[in-house]
Amino acid sequence: MRAPSFLASLIAGAVLSLSGIAHAQSEWDPRPYERQLLQWNISLNRIHEDLMGQMVLFLEFLTDNQSASPTELETVAMAFLSASQNAQKLATEILNFKSKVPRECISLAERQLILESARCFDIETRLDFLSEVATSFTVAATIELQAINSLRDGDLEEAELLNHIANLYRQLGVIYMELERQRAGGQ
Repeated sequence: MRAPSFLASLIAGAVLSLSGIAHAQSEWDPRPYERQLLQWNISLNRIHEDLMGQMVLFLEFLTDNQSASPTELETVAMAFLSASQNAQKLATEILNFKSKVPRECISLAERQLILESARCFDIETRLDFLSEVATSFTVAATIELQAINSLRDGDLEEAELLNHIANLYRQLGVIYMELERQRAGGQ
């Protein structure tokens, strides 16, 4: 029973040693990518918190149409506009950053640095997830702005429908956030 365990430990040690050698040969460091992913995660979490706070407030307005003054609706609209702009800015940053990652991953793979290229492609996948989060939050906030306009126009039914659609986009963003977290945990 000890032999397979010992053999597995020996193989794992050899793989880690080779990985260290390959990392030294490649001089590719994933830490700057990881730090950037973490920063975008923090920013997207803040946007999500802002979005949720405003969605809850707007839902209160929808359930009691009389409680929303024009000033309150304008305040909520400005918050949604800000969330939309911030999410769009992050989506653009992520996509611009992501555009250079595949070249690095391919270069690592061509040099047969298997572990580094796999980690690089994993980072690329996580960037895809984060760009989807930012895009989903942008769409959710934009739709909420349309819902506010519908409420201003007195069309409660349309405002409620748009609010529901916006919430679905927000939930889609949360799903992508969770996929990114799971992918990050697999490294």
